[in-house]
Amino acid sequence: MRSRIGALDADIIPGFAQLPNDVAATHPVVRALAKSLERMGERAPVEGLPCWTDAALFSAAGIPAICFGPGDIGLAHAAEEYVDIGEIERATGVLSAFVDEWFAERR
Repeated sequence: MRSRIGALDADIIPGFAQLPNDVAATHPVVRALAKSLERMGERAPVEGLPCWTDAALFSAAGIPAICFGPGDIGLAHAAEEYVDIGEIERATGVLSAFVDEWFAERR
């Protein structure tokens, strides 16, 4: 900026920092989602997500959080953001199976 605005005099002071989200692949919430995906005939990859999410804030507060949802992350926050109805139906089925799995393990 200084090259375009010679009189610019600014200091950047970070006011917020967030650690990466890290939930072990063996954690019960990860295992329950994986079982739910497999029950629905889906693959259950455990992989990183190179973006900012609230999940890391929950995990830092002691509430393990993972990301799962419908659609293509490449379309998120784009000028033409959308999710196919089939993806919403798929995610609804997986999340319904997840709730069943999660509470079945806690009875």
